[in-house]
Amino acid sequence: MYSEVTIEYMVDTIAFTTENFVFAYLGICIPLLIDSINFEHVGAGLIALAISRTLSVIIISFFLNQVSKKKIPFSHQIALFYSGIRGSVAFYLVLNMTFLKEVSLDK
Repeated sequence: MYSEVTIEYMVDTIAFTTENFVFAYLGICIPLLIDSINFEHVGAGLIALAISRTLSVIIISFFLNQVSKKKIPFSHQIALFYSGIRGSVAFYLVLNMTFLKEVSLDK
């Protein structure tokens, strides 16, 4: 009993630490990889990202709430909005893998 709880908390702690490490890694590496930053493009991209993410969560949640008996509360919709960054983090980490640069995709 005690060992199960201890392992569960240990796995949660490792997952939390790893996720924070990935975000810290991206926060440090991305600015170092870019030679020049166009702040207008970054601002426009962030605004477009926020608008599209908000609209997609609202529209999908609306339709799911119409057909489902268990409704998606607004607090969960906010969590869905913020969880969208995980896919882009995973995409960047895959692009940053060095062994993929050696493999030719033209074959």
